[in-house]
Amino acid sequence: GQDEEMYLNCSTLHCPFYFKCKREKQCYHPSNICNGWVQCSYSFDDEELCFMQPCPIRCKCLGNAMQCKHKNLTTLPLIVNTIRVLDFIGNTLYAWQKRSTKYLYLYNLDISQNCIYSLQKMSFTNIKSLRKLNVSHNKINLLSSRTFDGLQWLNELFLNNNPICLIEPELFIR
Repeated sequence: GQDEEMYLNCSTLHCPFYFKCKREKQCYHPSNICNGWVQCSYSFDDEELCFMQPCPIRCKCLGNAMQCKHKNLTTLPLIVNTIRVLDFIGNTLYAWQKRSTKYLYLYNLDISQNCIYSLQKMSFTNIKSLRKLNVSHNKINLLSSRTFDGLQWLNELFLNNNPICLIEPELFIR
């Protein structure tokens, strides 16, 4: 009736003590959150963030994004496989090695301003959804063939300010 019509036209919906889905006009009782059933059909908010791991010490996390900037870290912290953005700028990472974990959702990886001297062949094959990769301001002097193998969605690659002397053929096999 009239109440439903007024509800559908309302631009702001307040749900005291209930969970409101992002970009939706739905509110759910707390017992419906993190219960294994997706209620928020557009954002999946009610289930997506339920199993988030604690943020590593010295890093900042917001949802599925992790920032470990200028912390003098020599290794990557433990990263959950649902990570979407990883900002590891200005640390002392010396090598980037292929990860055994598949990061199915990671689309933005920034490992610039480190001390990385090489990227191994097939370094990023377990990060197939990567769209933006920044490895600028490192010490990379060789780009081996098949380094970026499998990155079919890569749109942006930043390699500037590296002393690259040799680029082997077949660098971007998809």
